[in-house]
Amino acid sequence: MPTAGSTAQNSSATGPTPPLVSVIIRSMGRHTLREALDSVVRQNYPALEIVVVDALGSGHPSLPCQYGDIPLSLCGTGQRLARSRAANLGMAQARGQYLIFLDDDDWFEPSHIDALVKGLRERPHARVAYAGVQCLHFDSQGNSQPILEYNAPFNSIRILFENFIPIHAVLFDKSLYEAGCHFDEDLNLYEDWDFWLQLRERGTFIHVDQISAIYRIDAANNLGSTANKGLLPDGVLRIINKWRSHWTDHEISRLFDYARKGVTTAGNNENSPKQNIDHPEPPLPAEISKLHEKIALLTTQLQVSMTQLDTVTARLNAIETSSIWRFSYPYRYLMSRLRALLHNRRPKSIPAPPQTVRPAGNREPNPHPVDIIVPVYKGLEETRQCLESLLAAENKTHQEIIVIDDASPEPALVEYLQELAQDGKITILHNTENLGFVLTCNRGMALHSERDVVLLNSDTQVANDWLDRLAACAYRDSPIGTVTPFSNNATICSYPIFCADNALPRDCSPWQMDDLFRRLNSGQALDIPTAVGFCMYIRRDCLTEVGYFDTEHFGKGYGEENDFSLRAQALGWRNVLCADTFVYHTGGVSFADQQNEKKDRAMAKLKRIHPEYWPRVLSHIEQDPARPLRLSVDLARIAASELPNLLFITGDSPEDFLATLDGPTRSLLDTAQVFLLHPDDSRQQIVSWLREGEAFRLYFGWPADRSALQSFLRGLNIGRLHFHAIAGLDPLLYQLPGQLGLSQEGAARNRASGSEREHPLIDWLPLLRIHAYPRPDASARTAAETPPNRSRFLEKFRRLTPRGARSA
Repeated sequence: MPTAGSTAQNSSATGPTPPLVSVIIRSMGRHTLREALDSVVRQNYPALEIVVVDALGSGHPSLPCQYGDIPLSLCGTGQRLARSRAANLGMAQARGQYLIFLDDDDWFEPSHIDALVKGLRERPHARVAYAGVQCLHFDSQGNSQPILEYNAPFNSIRILFENFIPIHAVLFDKSLYEAGCHFDEDLNLYEDWDFWLQLRERGTFIHVDQISAIYRIDAANNLGSTANKGLLPDGVLRIINKWRSHWTDHEISRLFDYARKGVTTAGNNENSPKQNIDHPEPPLPAEISKLHEKIALLTTQLQVSMTQLDTVTARLNAIETSSIWRFSYPYRYLMSRLRALLHNRRPKSIPAPPQTVRPAGNREPNPHPVDIIVPVYKGLEETRQCLESLLAAENKTHQEIIVIDDASPEPALVEYLQELAQDGKITILHNTENLGFVLTCNRGMALHSERDVVLLNSDTQVANDWLDRLAACAYRDSPIGTVTPFSNNATICSYPIFCADNALPRDCSPWQMDDLFRRLNSGQALDIPTAVGFCMYIRRDCLTEVGYFDTEHFGKGYGEENDFSLRAQALGWRNVLCADTFVYHTGGVSFADQQNEKKDRAMAKLKRIHPEYWPRVLSHIEQDPARPLRLSVDLARIAASELPNLLFITGDSPEDFLATLDGPTRSLLDTAQVFLLHPDDSRQQIVSWLREGEAFRLYFGWPADRSALQSFLRGLNIGRLHFHAIAGLDPLLYQLPGQLGLSQEGAARNRASGSEREHPLIDWLPLLRIHAYPRPDASARTAAETPPNRSRFLEKFRRLTPRGARSA
């Protein structure tokens, strides 16, 4: 039990004047009031006041104006007060920046308030903090035994379903009261739950993971008694009727899922009574007394379980009798059938659930404003290009460009930003000291609590209606929390080479690349294990539920978006790749990567906190579900090129092939689109694009996909075909020139044997090389009618041929 004593010094309080905390005690004048007051005096936090609200009305014991070292005020109306009325009176009387309630039969552990204040001070965006509470059952002799524990992370859907936060667990900013958060005096049950729902709409909750408060349960407070049992369903319905008009369809859907799970797991969640370890049996004379105590304890536990079951049942009844539940029956039936079909067709060899591309619906752009947050530290030219691209983009979605200067050391950059702000083109915020990327992003995300956000690196360039497409993708499906576009430098969202830092393809500008993705992958999206922070769209409802970036573990940067994505997934949100949008990313400019050790430490923390992260990422990389989306863009770029197409057929690997090219032949890689057809170890034939920085490869089973290969090569409109290092080639490949409308001339060298003997598979060929050219009758055009660039290519190619070549 707590006892009175002097106030301890706060070792963790920051600054010389910590904010005042008001402890509001609604009192019925019970004998346990002194224990509650003693627990306040024992707090490690130094800046406290006590506000005792006389809810008894008459006969309440008098109290001193100072209890221990803490100022105390006693207020009341002289009449008996309901709990809500007493709470509002206490908040009006309180002078502190932070408020916390304590009933007169409960108490705090010494670290409780200190830890909650520290949590709020470390996370400026948060306005509500709560810690864990231990429930103790007291028998008639005053002996206590733990039966319940409330210490679950915050879940904004669960708080709609049940009140899992005891009132004295919570410390909140008084500004929430001043903004209109009051206890509903028409409620005589669940008034604290209703108050948490109000705070949820106006502030972010953070959970301090420790058990530091005690909730007393005994016969006196009638927890779960029959006197209150009849009121529980009615109380739940009153809460639901009051709040359901505030809930979105998405929240109602998720609330129902949570309720269904709650029915089956009510006895297993963290709020269920904990089993106790039996002690050795006492001697026979005391056994009957012990059994009576166990019966009393089990009765209390049963009452608590019945209370929880009644609450679950009331919520389910309220949901199932609602009009939205009745109207959605056909949809729910269809979805259950689809889930069953998908489950039965799922390949059992794939370790993770298959990831599919989801087509777009016809949806208007996001009607809500979006904050585009651009943290800036260095890089004037890159930042200029980024902001100019933002200002030039054509979006219907209302946006505000918020640039945060993180104490930049470049005066010219700061001056440029200030000029844009003065012209009304951007909103600029200045950090008085360098906070780093994570804290800077948190500051921006906290600026407007009702808006979605896009976190955008200052070394990116956007184009066209990029924001409209990201917003449409985010709202295409309710559980989508984050959206990441394609980019040249975005790991699992990279193009053209997957999981690589690519240069921008040489034949396209950022605008042209985005236009290609927009046209070819219109409305396409797929699930990814994590968002990528260079350009990260976050829905506000997701951000409100998940909370901001974790500055405690990732405050130095690296890993913060991965941690956020995983926390979002744990709450049912999805991270998706928006396949119809491309954002150019230079990489490593404003917040440059100067210390790989920071990355290593951050990744080690990520692995420790989220051990499931790497298996998910590796599974995604192995499956690479975005490959068809990248291939569609590859093919469009190949088809749009005016360069001639040249095909080499070889038995070598691409690496060995390139190693054998001489200078003149290698120069063809810059003047033509060169493709290589080569086998792999599994008898597939692979077509590769031999251009540096490209990843285009198509795989054809051989000979099963022979016709598909022919069709694809015809589509390439091959101008020349060249056999090279023919040892090991399938004889069927020598029919390709004729099938493609090309004539053959030349010879073959069997480099595999090093000899110049006749190859047994093509005994009609000379022993040099083989070249294939368009047949004279394949086209009516003359060499003069050939496009100039193709004509120059053909002439250059003829000079490389030992015996010359006939004109096409």
